[in-house]
Amino acid sequence: SLVMHEQVKQKTGLSPAMSADAKKLQAAEEKKQKLQQSALDVDFETSVPEDKCRNKVPRLDDLCVRYLADHFDKYPALDHIKQEYVAAVVELINTSKISYSAASKYIKNEMFWKKSTLERWPQTPHEISEHGMSWRRLYAELHITERFERFFPSKCGSTLQNLIQEVECAKPFVQTIRFRQLRTKIDLSK
Repeated sequence: SLVMHEQVKQKTGLSPAMSADAKKLQAAEEKKQKLQQSALDVDFETSVPEDKCRNKVPRLDDLCVRYLADHFDKYPALDHIKQEYVAAVVELINTSKISYSAASKYIKNEMFWKKSTLERWPQTPHEISEHGMSWRRLYAELHITERFERFFPSKCGSTLQNLIQEVECAKPFVQTIRFRQLRTKIDLSK
């Protein structure tokens, strides 16, 4: 009986007289130790899904794209960034924050001009074939047409100066303008 008692103790680590509750407690403790040990052996590079890491720490290129889009009115550098990031930046740009005069000087990218056109005139049918297959030209022609049709002279002359400045910016891109109606006679001979 003593030999049998020793064999049971060696195999299970428990004495036969140990209660069932003590056996459960010891089994739970052993399981806990095994889990802790296996947690130390985890290879985080292969066990953590890539999507979960991205949710916690944004990629540097994503941060740069977001920064360029958020500050595009200050840094209109769309034609100077890598082509692989252009579509992402254009998608995030708020085109209503950018003046036409700044955009016409610094931005050649057709994706930008297409987005600007579709956002500004969503109800207007856009026949790009009538504008030399250029979204930039289409935007310039619609913009200048709208500026002339809405023009109303001020006493100080600032609105006329603004109109002339925008016409100067659009001049290289405008081929045809079709007016529906002008509010006033405009003297552009100056």
